[in-house]
Amino acid sequence: MNRTTPFATRSLSSQESRVVLNMAERGSKEIERGEIIDMLGVSPQASDHVIRSLRRKGWLERASWGRYLLIPPEMGPDVIGESNVLALASRIDLDEKP
Repeated sequence: MNRTTPFATRSLSSQESRVVLNMAERGSKEIERGEIIDMLGVSPQASDHVIRSLRRKGWLERASWGRYLLIPPEMGPDVIGESNVLALASRIDLDEKP
């Protein structure tokens, strides 16, 4: 019998891993669309594809227009998603230096 888990495992493409690892290495909890465009050196449309994929896979959650919060690796390998954006936003350190 083939059993499946209720959650999908979070995975990353090479471009997605660049975004997540860069954020994790900097200790950054939020990122803007323009930063992803610059980081990857891609068009806005290509960055939108990466962002959509990271959101679908449970790595990013939209905070506001063009601004996203990282669901960190410490949250585990399963796509559980944080549906409460206010709870995610409360984790952002407002004194954090870019």
